[in-house]
Amino acid sequence: MNPFGRTFLRSGAAFGVLLAMPFALLGLIVFGWEIGGLAFLAIALVAGVPFGLMMAAFARSKSVRRDTQPNLEEGEKVLKEGPANHFMGFEGVGGRLFLTDRRLLFKSHRWNFQVHELSVPLAEVAAAKSVMTAGILPNGLKVSRADGTTDRFVVEGRGEWERLIRDAVATSSVGCNAGG
Repeated sequence: MNPFGRTFLRSGAAFGVLLAMPFALLGLIVFGWEIGGLAFLAIALVAGVPFGLMMAAFARSKSVRRDTQPNLEEGEKVLKEGPANHFMGFEGVGGRLFLTDRRLLFKSHRWNFQVHELSVPLAEVAAAKSVMTAGILPNGLKVSRADGTTDRFVVEGRGEWERLIRDAVATSSVGCNAGG
């Protein structure tokens, strides 16, 4: 499935289900399963489909693409890139994550409260590990640095990100263990 379709399905389904749950519960309590189930389905579809379309269109917009273009150094090569959220406090800051032959780079788009750019040289990466987001979603990536700080991201294909970061650190001749 293409990125637009994945974003549409994931964001639309999540938003639709979360929004529909309280209404469905109310429908179950007041009217019973038949009305509650129908309310859940109707609200999930009515809310989820437009929200999913808006999120997919937003993620692919020229504005977001322009905002998240990396500022690469001369001769620096991008090994992997993709949409990501970088957790800063309680905000999952939206943008793009880049792995280059020199660093891990996150660049946010302007539609966040905390607009920023993060650049971690591969020499400072101590570990990259797949983790669960909010303890339940299998889309998290935790990057630990040699100084003890950590950065958490939501990414698609977290296992591949973990492996590629580990390989990039190993081939950058810095001698860090990016697997733990």
